[in-house]
Formats: sequence, C-alpha cells, structure tokens
Amino acid sequence: MSRFLTAAVMVISCLAPAWGDLPEGHPRLLVGADDVPALREKVRAEPISHMFDAIRKQADGAEFDPDHAARGMYDMGLRDWAQMYLLTGDAKYADRAAAATRVLMDDKDFWLNPQSKGLTRAAGAFSVALAYDMCHDAWPAGFRKEVSRALFKIAGELMQSMGEGANTRIGNNWQGVRYGAAGMAALACDEPGREKIAREAYANLLRHLRANLSGGGWNPEGIGYMIYPATFTGPFGIAAARAGLGDVRKDVPAYGLSYWASLVGTVNIPQIYGLGLRADLADDHPGYKPDGTLGLAFYYTPMEQQRAVKWMYDYLVGERGNESYDVNDWAGGIYSVLYYPVETEAQNPAESAGLHYLDRDSGVAIFRERYKDEGDIVALVNATQRRADGGHAGPDVNTFRILGRGGFFVTGGGRTGDTAGQTNLFAGEPAKSGTSALGQLVEVAFDEAGGGGRAVVRGSSMGVQDHVRRFAADYSGKAGAPALFLNSDTSIDGKLWRLNTPEFNKITTHDRGFVITSPNGSTFAVAVLEPARPTFRTGTVERGGGLSHAGFPYRGTKYANNTYIEFDVEARAAVVMTLQDGPPPKVHVEHGLHGVEARVGDVVIAYEKNSGEWFTGEAVARLAVLERNHPLRPLTLQARARGDAAIALNWTVGGTAATGLRLERRAAENQAAAFEPVANLPADATHAVDRAPKPATAYEYRVVAVNASGDSDPSPTAIATTFDEGYVRLVEDFSSKDDTQSLGVWQFSNGDRGWSLVDQEGSTRDAHATDGYLSTGSVRISNTNVFYTEDIRMDMSGTTAAVVFDWRAQAVTQLGVILKLADGQWIATGRFYAETSRVDWRTKQFDLAEVKSWQLADPVRRTLGEKVEVSAADLADIRGVGVWGSWPINQKWAHVDQLTLVGKPLK
Repeated sequence: MSRFLTAAVMVISCLAPAWGDLPEGHPRLLVGADDVPALREKVRAEPISHMFDAIRKQADGAEFDPDHAARGMYDMGLRDWAQMYLLTGDAKYADRAAAATRVLMDDKDFWLNPQSKGLTRAAGAFSVALAYDMCHDAWPAGFRKEVSRALFKIAGELMQSMGEGANTRIGNNWQGVRYGAAGMAALACDEPGREKIAREAYANLLRHLRANLSGGGWNPEGIGYMIYPATFTGPFGIAAARAGLGDVRKDVPAYGLSYWASLVGTVNIPQIYGLGLRADLADDHPGYKPDGTLGLAFYYTPMEQQRAVKWMYDYLVGERGNESYDVNDWAGGIYSVLYYPVETEAQNPAESAGLHYLDRDSGVAIFRERYKDEGDIVALVNATQRRADGGHAGPDVNTFRILGRGGFFVTGGGRTGDTAGQTNLFAGEPAKSGTSALGQLVEVAFDEAGGGGRAVVRGSSMGVQDHVRRFAADYSGKAGAPALFLNSDTSIDGKLWRLNTPEFNKITTHDRGFVITSPNGSTFAVAVLEPARPTFRTGTVERGGGLSHAGFPYRGTKYANNTYIEFDVEARAAVVMTLQDGPPPKVHVEHGLHGVEARVGDVVIAYEKNSGEWFTGEAVARLAVLERNHPLRPLTLQARARGDAAIALNWTVGGTAATGLRLERRAAENQAAAFEPVANLPADATHAVDRAPKPATAYEYRVVAVNASGDSDPSPTAIATTFDEGYVRLVEDFSSKDDTQSLGVWQFSNGDRGWSLVDQEGSTRDAHATDGYLSTGSVRISNTNVFYTEDIRMDMSGTTAAVVFDWRAQAVTQLGVILKLADGQWIATGRFYAETSRVDWRTKQFDLAEVKSWQLADPVRRTLGEKVEVSAADLADIRGVGVWGSWPINQKWAHVDQLTLVGKPLK
C-alpha cells in the first residue's frame, strides 16, 4: 500500500466533525463507513499485517462461555469477532458476535439487573456497543433494532448508577469505566435521546480525568489503574471526537501524558503476560499488560512523544518484543491497526523523550539508566503528594523502587493497605494499615548527562515524625557498577528500616550489609553506613492480593510473597546500594564522629550524620565533618506543660562523644534574646523537668551536647506554654479499666431524634467493644449519641483552658465536645467531620472561644451552626463535660480513646 493510503486511513480515523448532531450510519465510533475499504486493504501490508494476524489468531481461538454470566460479560471474544468483521467483511465473525450479543442481552444477573456490579455491566455494554457498530450491516434489521434499544437502556442505567459495590467518588477508576461504557453505548445506538446521554457521559468523563490525573499524567491509583480504565475511556474519547462532542487531547492534556507515564518506568523483563515490569505503587501490581492501550497511545500522546512511544511499542510488543502486537483482552488490537504510525521513524526515548520522568503534582521522579533491553535500570522515588478523589491508594508515601539488569530488587506491598510489605522507615513494628497522609517532593534534580539525579522527600504514611529521605542515583559507572544509589533517612522517632524484595530473590547478609541475588544472576548490594553495627532480620510477608489477584509475575511464574530484610535504627539510617550483572564491588567504610566516608570504585562518598546529606567526589580528601571532635547534636526535642509552673522535656541523643548535656531556654515571645542555661545533665540523659517557669507563659527550649573539645550544634527547638495559675490537666482514658479515673463516672444517652439527656444507663467505661458499637462503650452509631459526666466542676475561662480528645473513625462522622454550664444548659464547643477511611489515632483540640454548635436547653434547641454567646463567666464554672457524635450516613465505627481537660478544679 502506498504511503499516501496509509496516512489517509490514519487521518480519516482521527478527524472529528464540528460540534453538532451526532453522525448517522455505521460504523462510526472509530472509523466511518467510507474508511472501511482502505482499512481492509491496509491490514495486508507489513507491519500492520502482523497485527492483523495476531487479532485473527485470537479471534479464531476465542470461545464464548454462555453458562457463566459474569465471565461472559468480561469475555473479549465478542470484541475480537467484531474487529475481525470490520477488518475482513467475513460474515462468520459477525454471526459469532451476534450470538454472543444475544446471550449478554438476555442475561438476568448482570445486563438486565441495574443493581448488579457496574464494572461487569460496563464491560458487557462496551463489547456490545463495538459489535453493534462494527457488524451493523451484517446483522438482521430486527436484531439491530433490539440491540440499539438495549444499548440505549443500559447507557442510561449506567449514567444513573454503577450498581453493587460502586465507588462513586469522581476520581476513582470506576467512574472512568462508567462514563466510557455509557458514552460508547449511547454513541453506538440509534435511539432518540442518545445525544443527551453521550454529552453527559463526555462531560463527566472530563470531570473524572481531571480529578484523577496529575498534571504530568501520573495516575495516583497506580499504572494498572491508568491502563484498565483507559480501555474504556480511550475509545470513548476517540468516538466522542468523531461525534463532535469534544477532544480529550485538548480538554485534558494530562490524559495524553498518562500513556507515556505508563511506559517510562517499564523494562521489558519477561513476566507472565509477556514483557514488562514496572515500579509498583499505590494499589497496584508490577506486571505491565497494555491491553490495547499501546495502540491507543499513538492517538493520544503529544506528537513530540510519538517516536519514543513507537520505540517502546516495538520494545515491548513489536518486532523487538514478544510480537504480540498488543492484542490481548480488553481493548484488543484494532487500535494498533488504526494508529500505529508506519511512516514515523522510531527513536530511542533517551534521545526523543529523555531518561527522566517527573510529575511534580504527584511527587513522582523516575531515574532511568537507558532504553535498550531487559538490562535497563530504573529507580523511582515517590512522595505521594496527592491522592485522587476516591481513588485507590497504598501506604507508599516517601518510598523508592529499583529494578534492572533483568531483576526486580526493591518492591512494595501490592494491593493492600498493610504496611509490612513496604520499603520504608517505620516508628516500630509495621502497622496493619498505613495512614492517609501525604508527602512532599521537596527537591529534585536530574543529571544533564545520563539518567541519574537526586531527590529529597518529606513525609510518612507509617506514622514516623518528620521523616526526610534523601535519594540519589548515579549511572556513570565510576563506582565499578552500572548503578550506584545513595539513600539516607532522618526523622524524630524512626525505629526500623525495612526493604522488601520479591520472594524469588535470595538474600545473604554480612557484618555491615547484604546482597540480593536475582534468579538471572544479577545482584543488588546494600552497605549500611548508619547505624554503624546493624543487626539484620529477615522474614516473609504475603503481597496484597496474593496469587488470586495479582501476585508478582516474573519469568513465567506468579509469586505470592515478599522477603523483607530490616534493621533497627535510632531516628536515622543511611545505605549505599549498587546494582550489577554479577558480584558487587567492595565498599570501604570509615566512621567518624560526625559522618561516614565510603569508597566504591573511584567514587568517594561522605555522609553527614546531623543533616543526613550526601557529598560525593572522585578521590577527594576526607571531608572536615569526619575530623571534628566535638559531639553530635541531640536529634530531637519535645516540650509539654505540666501545670502552671513546670514543663517536661524529652529528647534523643545524637551520639556517644558527649560528656554532658546542657538544657537551655528563653521566653518564646523574645526571639532576639539569648538562650540561658537551665540545667547541666549527664550525657545519657533523655528527659528533664523545668520547674522554674511562670504561669501562662510560653518558653522555647534547646539541648546542647558538650565535651572537652566544645559544644555541639544545638538540637531543634521546642516551645511549650504553662497553664494559667492553678490550672491542671485532667485525663479520662476510656481504654483503661482502672476505676481511679480522674473525671468520674460516665453515662451515655441515645436519642433517635437528636439530643436526649435522659435515659441514663450508668457507667459505660468498662463496656465491651462489639461490631456496630463505639469501642468506648455500648452506644449504637445509628443516630446521635452522647457520653457525659456531671460530677465535675472546673474553671475553664483562662487563656490556657483546653478540651482535647484522641479519636479515630471510619464513617462520615461528626464529633464534638459538650460542656454543662452552671445554669444547667449544655453547649457544644464545636464540631468536626472525621475522615471516611481508616485512620490512625488523631488528636483534636477545641477552641472554647468559638462555640458554634447546638445549645441544649429544654424545651428549646438552637439549630446547628448558630453561634451561642458564651461569656468568660459562663466558662468559669463548668459542671459537666461530654463527647457527642452523629453518623449521618455510612455507619461504620468511631472510637474516642482519651479526653483531656485543662482548667482549674473548683470545690
């Protein structure tokens, strides 16, 4: 076929009519009827003929299973037969597609049941839409009318509801599937009113994509959640453009970039689906399975990336890959046939797109050594700087992944919220679930030559305070290995450093490090610089999803587990890592008081302990930080008021070179004043109490380590404010079974119509926590509930008065505190909404100056949100205190663990 004809088919397929009435006739979704003769001619010439042969092989081997409804809805044989009819005109394929369509439309479990699982219905609707459009002229007129009506009906139903188990948040991948399927079904059918549905589906698709994708195209749900919904959203975007509804490429530019984001970190290492392993973040898995989206990428990616995408297509599924030509499941091979740019010259992405990837919105940076073969090395650093509205998200804030030289060495936990399978810094034993916290990509820089660079990330989803990670990648080869990686972690309370690797790797340890060996013989070596004498522990943890869903696909086998290796730390950790084809180079390490020097090949590395920073150079002199003799500074400092004339302090020491410590303070309001000594303490002291402060005064503290050579740099500072004179802290710990609680006996009331301060049922402090109840007592969460006690009198009118409680919840939950005034009225000191996902314990302090919730007075109750005028005199004699909560929807659970009052006890 001539170059002109090849280009003409591509241009015709991509043209969109002006905004207006939807086009008539069939086919029309991906191509027009006038395009079909040229398209059938196109598949005869190389390399498109190879793609056609792959589609035909898959279609001829497809068997539709009418006895399993859900399986039938997901059966891609229908799409294969429809595509083969479009490409050949052979009626046998149209007949097979018609038979499968009849089975789907008669299915009572899914197609005819709007309350069934929406993802399953969407898959069937999408398949029938393609089949109806591509096989239209081969199906009987009566059957066409029936299919058209069925498509219109299911399109409307999908727009109304995604049925059982639906995640209705706009950023979730369900919504991409929903609007992609509904839009295709509406555009395919020929019923009056289809234009309205199609326009609404397109508008909602844009809402979804904007909520889901970052500016650089990164999908926070994971690369797999870019690919899966793209098999719906990508085709609908094309059909919408042809119908004049709009152009996704212009309306959401990040969508085009998302296709490249799915490729840049992928290496063509064999797995079980074909070729391609990638860094596994969020609720994701590492196996790359394009499902037709590589063909779609040629339609959506910006022109400047086209040559790089073509190179990656050939690298993964084309002549240099496994020659599958992206013909497997879901979208199918039609998009490769339509959009593969035959006349465009493929160019190595290192030249056309570069070796790096950065999405500043998400905080993802990728450092790639090269684009060549399965030996390519990729390192990814992830901050998790944003989460999509309602999207899947794993506990992988501030972590990294490394693969290359045919192996995969540093991985995550898979499809789970469990933290045990993550590579990260922990505050103790890994928790069952991580937090929903976000991180911050503080700094990133890329090497101008080569794919290396560095990144600094702050944050933790493991509950670690002030976790900062400094990561660097060097692909120069000067270390005697293809890749050299540096990683340091600093924090306030980090206690455990853990690295996870897939179970098919072998780990061997030595005194100051370990080596991970891949089944193909490549190695990943880790030398630990901090702590100086690590003790290693290894174990096995099941990857989220196990073999049943994802597993780890590597060279023809799925693996269900990770192997972890860990060591204890004191707030800091630092490691030097190399990746190579065989045995690793030796790392020579020398420790100093303030830093560590490591030599790897021709590279000299200095690690500075106080800051956690790295310095590198070639054969440079020892850095001055290693030669200093005065001690390391204390690492952390925390301060907390203990009444009106005492502040408690605790800190973490920085090293062993100190002979003593000096506690210093100044008035917090006078930042120009010098710090003055408070106490001289032993070198191993970790806490002290300053009993000299005045009431209601803020003080700033720091700790300095000393020895004969001088003073260390001071610790970070901490500020605390003493209570007003006579004020104390009273605590009720609901989780305790001790009868000596300081706030007395607690009661609860349960009002079906809101507040009720009657029907007292005695103390609930020792009640058991059962499903559907508060852990702090037997209180149903189906309506508004109150815990309260009246056997307390306190003056809470001072400047340091406070009401604080610790909580966690999984529900759309309102929580607040109530106070009983001297006149018998109850007021609420404020309210807040708890998070709707599982969270760690949080602390909430209420502002007594902002009383803006219900006022409780029989028989009058003011409406929510109306400010209640409460004077200092009212707060000077509080007679009772309580905690209230209400669960308007999604009743699940809520816990209140501890309530704290700061005030002056009255007699």
